[in-house]
Amino acid sequence: MKKILFIIGSLQTGGAETVLVDILNNLDLKKFEVDLLLVERRGELLKRLNKKINVKFLTKGNDGCNNNLLCFFYRIYRSLIYRFLSKNKLYVRLLYKMKLKKMYDVEIAFLFGVPSDLIQKSPNCNSKKVMWVHTDISKLSDFEIKSYLNAYNFFDLIVTNCNSAKESFNSVVKDKSNKVIVINNYVDIKKIKMMANEKNKTFTTNNIHLLAVGRLTPVKGFDRLIRSVSRINEKYNDYDLSILGTGKEKNNLISLIEQYSCYNVNLLGLKKNPYPYFKDCDIFILSSIYESYPTVVVEAMILNKFIVATDVVGVSEILKNYEKSIIVENSEQGICDGIETALNLLNKKVASNNAFEKNNKNSMKKIENLLDGRKI
Repeated sequence: MKKILFIIGSLQTGGAETVLVDILNNLDLKKFEVDLLLVERRGELLKRLNKKINVKFLTKGNDGCNNNLLCFFYRIYRSLIYRFLSKNKLYVRLLYKMKLKKMYDVEIAFLFGVPSDLIQKSPNCNSKKVMWVHTDISKLSDFEIKSYLNAYNFFDLIVTNCNSAKESFNSVVKDKSNKVIVINNYVDIKKIKMMANEKNKTFTTNNIHLLAVGRLTPVKGFDRLIRSVSRINEKYNDYDLSILGTGKEKNNLISLIEQYSCYNVNLLGLKKNPYPYFKDCDIFILSSIYESYPTVVVEAMILNKFIVATDVVGVSEILKNYEKSIIVENSEQGICDGIETALNLLNKKVASNNAFEKNNKNSMKKIENLLDGRKI
């Protein structure tokens, strides 16, 4: 039985975290002995994880810590991990010896940062080392790109989640060794449809409902989405926009809503189960400045929503055969035009998702082949 290690920061709700949970929950555990190492033991997605997955963690994070003094020391330890310890070879060797206590056949950094730092210092000399890349690295800062380049040589395989992300990565790395591969994000279609049917209260008005979902960070473009709504409000008054998510931009977005008097925009925070909102909305909006195969677009497509998405990496591949969608220029004007067009096309028929579902099953097969050492 192959021993597999996945490392990620936490299981708080996010695109990469959701994809990882779906992968782990659908792996054949008769073939693989799987450990999941979390930098912080926190996140709602922990509750969705298969109980047979062996979860280990470096700090308790915000979950499971009821003692103020202990929480204080956990915060210090967490800060040290992020800044120094994950890059220290002695610390990593002790971590593997004391916490993980085994040698792995495959080690996977499912997000860049501390997970990739730890695997670079892994004492498992003979393991296959894999790094998952969930972004378009050509859009990152020079410092961030340099960090990716420094990590690149330590890994045997780099997994990107769409062809355009692979092309972007190769254009930056300038390496023709063919170790950069594509595996589209696997999503658990049955789970999404089942959770969407849960009887959760969603929207409170009878208006047309627009929905956007993601962490409240600048890269998601929610600021320009709000400004777009302020312009559309001059023509339409029978719709509202709900944004699901939390993050550091919350106060800035609240200020924009007040500045432009966009009282039809609602920040609803993080939801344990966002899928009833997907199901009940009329139009799903992706306003991101850059992405790499955005999972929320896949989820909206599975639930047959009308989609307006900025032209970021991965979107054209996801929506290639999906008629009920508009890919717009990656700008505030593009978002504005896309929403106006969608409001006039809500009754357009939906194309079949059979091609996507077939490709989704193929993604899981590729992942198991990777773990098993077979051709991908």
